Amino acid sequence: MNCDVILSHAGSGTTVAGLARGLPMVAIPMFVDQMHNAERIVAAGIGLRVDPDRVPDDLTSTIQRVLDDPTYRANALCVADEIATRPTPGQADSHNGGRFNFPNHHG
Repeated sequence: MNCDVILSHAGSGTTVAGLARGLPMVAIPMFVDQMHNAERIVAAGIGLRVDPDRVPDDLTSTIQRVLDDPTYRANALCVADEIATRPTPGQADSHNGGRFNFPNHHG
């Protein structure tokens, strides 16, 4: 992967994918869970938030701030390390005796 920063609306999927890869973020939340995710990104020191109405004025400088400050990347890498220690769904299921076997609907 050749990426230095994630720029997104801070949806759950993109946020978790970025966290798992240790990438700092610039969030432009629009609605629902994105607002909360953006707040958590900022609070964890993983990135910064740009309000949608401020994008023309603030986006470029905010991205540059995140790229220039190694703290954001270091914090994101710490989260990635923590995520890497979590069991996969299959590993978690094996600890439960394999009770969560879902039927295969594709064959």
